[in-house]
Amino acid sequence: IMEKIASNSVMKPLKELVVNISQGDLNLSTHSDRFSTSPSSVSLLRGLHVSRYIIRYDEITEFCDEDFRQAKVNFNLENNFLISQEVMNALAPRRLNFALIETPPRAFLCGHTLNKTILKDQTRSKVLLAILNSKLLDWIFRITSTNTHIPGYQLKQLPIPLVPNPQGDLLIDLATKILDAKDNDPTTDTSKWETEIDQLVYQLYGLTEEEITVVEGY
Repeated sequence: IMEKIASNSVMKPLKELVVNISQGDLNLSTHSDRFSTSPSSVSLLRGLHVSRYIIRYDEITEFCDEDFRQAKVNFNLENNFLISQEVMNALAPRRLNFALIETPPRAFLCGHTLNKTILKDQTRSKVLLAILNSKLLDWIFRITSTNTHIPGYQLKQLPIPLVPNPQGDLLIDLATKILDAKDNDPTTDTSKWETEIDQLVYQLYGLTEEEITVVEGY
């Protein structure tokens, strides 16, 4: 399956679609003096606050000094980007967990237990969000990486297909439905839409029914 995907001419490594993938905005160890539980206008976002598709802002209990890294605080408020966990148990059911930052409800900085993925074309953020949260991309990552870290250099190698319409619009529509549902209630069951995304992704990668069975059964 991996050889088939690698030989597909419509595939590009994720690195060709991104401006940068960085490991957060601050190191939680070396910058420990710049955040605490004392409330401020700048929240500290850790990896544990990120799930597939959503960020659990309501679970944030730490805050950064308001004069610390203001340029990054402003960037986080003014730009769209994908955010994902940088540390994940190698045996977890899903290792890739991506959420989308669009209009955050508060100012924040990211700890180094997160990856920030800045796309060249931010209008395609939901397309990439759907693909990167699919079963196939998680399968690809899990069979090529076995440690607890999910470094940017490995994410950059993930194969991403050219997504024509109407598939692109369908992925955006499904991702939007998931985001809206979880925004209203994070516990909402969105498995139906996620399964539809998985099936679209299998088609984009050209997998046969037999190959899909391999991925689903891993």
